[in-house]
Amino acid sequence: MTSKLIWFERFIAHELRVISGAKCSPELLAYHRNRILDELELCKKEIFHIATAGATANSDIQYNVLSCQKVILRLKDMVYNLAPEFWKEFEVAKTQHVLYLTFQALEGLRAFLEEYFQPHYDFSEKISSIEMALLSNEIESALEEIRRRFLPYQHEPFFQALTSPFQGFLIKCSQRISVTQANYLRRYLTHINTIEVGVNRSDVYLCCVRSMFRYNLNSPRIFEFLTSEIQQDLDSLATHATKIRLLHAEAKKISQYYSKPDLCYRDNMSGLKDQLTDWIFAEMEYLRQEAEIQQAIGTTLENTIGQENLIKLRTNLSVNEMALLMRLSIEAGMIPPDNIAGTLKWAASTLQSKKATEISHESLRSKYYEPTTTSLVRVDKYLQVMRTILKQLD
Repeated sequence: MTSKLIWFERFIAHELRVISGAKCSPELLAYHRNRILDELELCKKEIFHIATAGATANSDIQYNVLSCQKVILRLKDMVYNLAPEFWKEFEVAKTQHVLYLTFQALEGLRAFLEEYFQPHYDFSEKISSIEMALLSNEIESALEEIRRRFLPYQHEPFFQALTSPFQGFLIKCSQRISVTQANYLRRYLTHINTIEVGVNRSDVYLCCVRSMFRYNLNSPRIFEFLTSEIQQDLDSLATHATKIRLLHAEAKKISQYYSKPDLCYRDNMSGLKDQLTDWIFAEMEYLRQEAEIQQAIGTTLENTIGQENLIKLRTNLSVNEMALLMRLSIEAGMIPPDNIAGTLKWAASTLQSKKATEISHESLRSKYYEPTTTSLVRVDKYLQVMRTILKQLD
């Protein structure tokens, strides 16, 4: 860090400490406020020289720009720490306060760096405590309005999926996010507020789904929601052929959705399109393989007309107990974990529970991930009996 940058940080920090003093008179406050704002206004030229000072390569400029970013961030955090309560409930009247004016001037310097040194700007740098507080306030107030607009037309799970980036930010608001993530949330929030909500539920739903792809909302919650929607449609179909046709149509539809280039919610995960198409093609491959197996043993659904029903294995287990045993078998390594969905579909189609001859694959899948206390106790008793039998066989 250059001597000029060190002096700049110390000067602003000193002035901020003075104005935060309990005995600072209005005249003295105005004097030091003007010193801060004048220095911040005049230092853009200095910042430019600091960023390029002694730079013989791009790496030198990048280092200098990053040093400037860190100084601006530290000063913003100092402004926040002088009066944290000031930023929690922000009002228009506060925009003339010296703290807000100082923050705005520092933000102007940061924007100057981003504009003139964009190739060298570090967008992974965390935002300040002030920006976290302001963004949190903005999202909280916006969510109330979004809920009021959308919920009459859409169900709660869809609303939760649509707003999951905002919900996730508010839940983890103690953890700072990067400049890129903050920009993403603001852009997505602005877009959601522009969606027209009419009386046609399907139109609103389709518009919102397009928005998820447009902004590459590649979060686990969105993936789970969209795949469960497709799965419900699949479960309503009887044959492998119709299911595969549906998946083909879904893959084509997803490929035609527009996604903004170089934009995503989570940069450490594959894009939403890739996630869904991978899942769809895996489902299609499973259905093809299952159809081939059934055809080989003469039990495809199309050839069962006029034949005896497929004999299923009867058990004394409830669906909850069956799902838990399947999970134990997979996690213990008795069954390969590479195709859990396929394993559960096979179990649902070939096993009977104690009370039902037909088991819903969806029911088995949900109970697989959420075992009940009763099923834990019952299965533990079965395992104890098995251990006793093993000792007798030894």
